[in-house]
Amino acid sequence: MEVLFDGDRVVRLRGNRDDVASHGFVCPKGASLKDLHHDPDRLRRPLVKRDGRLVEVDVDEAFAEIERRLLPIREAYGPASCGLVIGNPTVHRTGMVLYALDLAAALGSPNVFSAATLDQILSIDGHQSSAWAYRAVLALLDHRLDEAEGHRQKALSTWSANAEVPFLIGKKLSQKYRFAEGAQFQRDALKLNANYVPARLQLSQDLLRLGEEQEGWELANAVYEADGYSVIAHNLVTLHDELDG
Repeated sequence: MEVLFDGDRVVRLRGNRDDVASHGFVCPKGASLKDLHHDPDRLRRPLVKRDGRLVEVDVDEAFAEIERRLLPIREAYGPASCGLVIGNPTVHRTGMVLYALDLAAALGSPNVFSAATLDQILSIDGHQSSAWAYRAVLALLDHRLDEAEGHRQKALSTWSANAEVPFLIGKKLSQKYRFAEGAQFQRDALKLNANYVPARLQLSQDLLRLGEEQEGWELANAVYEADGYSVIAHNLVTLHDELDG
């Protein structure tokens, strides 16, 4: 975007006509950045609650406060006690996207939320396989089986061998403690791609929870051999070794 200043005041915003991607077009949010930038209620420094009221602090102090309060919660209640909400402006800045990925991996939480809705995503790309997979999950959780099957088929309509579709459905079902159904979807994913590591790892965890330990441990070990950087696979293999004494 092109920004014209008068001192520290933004007086005009417009798209960059020389940009090879946008050719000068901007979205409504981009056109309103001037008002957002000068909004008197805009937060300009981090806020921390102390003695019942919010006070401004610098960035280092804010991160120190997060570390002081977040880590004990995670240690006491597990990774699932934390969550991430990712949306604008995160997705428009490469550094923030990369930081969010590292943060999500460090937290290890399954709770990652987006500001977008499935309806919004499908209005942009009606063939988005992940969105249809998540719709299938919602239908399954509500016991609307025929509808779920229709969504699953739409998710596979552009690539019938896309192992990510049954993997996503199964993973979400397992997060709702429906491990047997989740395991079956992981097996379906592996029929499409026998070497799809995410499905093999998820299946190993589902099987262990279902008491099918031999196959579960074998899968965990195989995943660790294929991907030595997988934290979950490493932890499972380490746990197995400790249990074996």
